[in-house]
Amino acid sequence: MTAKEQHEHRVHAIQVVAALPNDPEDALLVLRAAERLVRGFLTEPEPVKAAQIVVQLRQNVVTDCSDRSA
Repeated sequence: MTAKEQHEHRVHAIQVVAALPNDPEDALLVLRAAERLVRGFLTEPEPVKAAQIVVQLRQNVVTDCSDRSA
C-alpha cells in the first residue's frame, strides 16, 4: 500500500470516527455493525434491498444491546 493510499484510508477513518457516538462502548457497537454490513451486504453478488438492511441492523442492535448488558 502506498503512502497516498494509507493517507486516504486514514482520512476516511477519521470521517467515520467523527460520526460515532461519544461513548466508547456505543462507538464500538456501531463499528461492529458497520463491519457486518461490509462483510455481508457489500460483498454479496446480488444487490440487497434497503428493507433487508434495516431489518438486519435492528436485529443486530437488539443482539448487541443484549450482549452488552450481559
